[in-house]
Amino acid sequence: MERVLHFKIGLYFTLIIIVVCKVLFLITSTVGVEKGMKRISDLNTLIVFIIMSFVLLTGPKLYIFNTFVESTDSYISDF
Repeated sequence: MERVLHFKIGLYFTLIIIVVCKVLFLITSTVGVEKGMKRISDLNTLIVFIIMSFVLLTGPKLYIFNTFVESTDSYISDF
């Protein structure tokens, strides 16, 4: 993971991840399973759209769109 994030992962980083997971679990369990899971699902969807927008805005746009078109064509022709 150090190669991906480019910083050393120590005790504090591990503790932060554990605390975030615990807080999410507590929120989910206190508001009920259905509402809690819906909130986590909505948050997950929001995070995915933010990351996707960031990659599309800062990444190699031509490569991304070419790959999308080629893979969609391959999927449809092999269906």
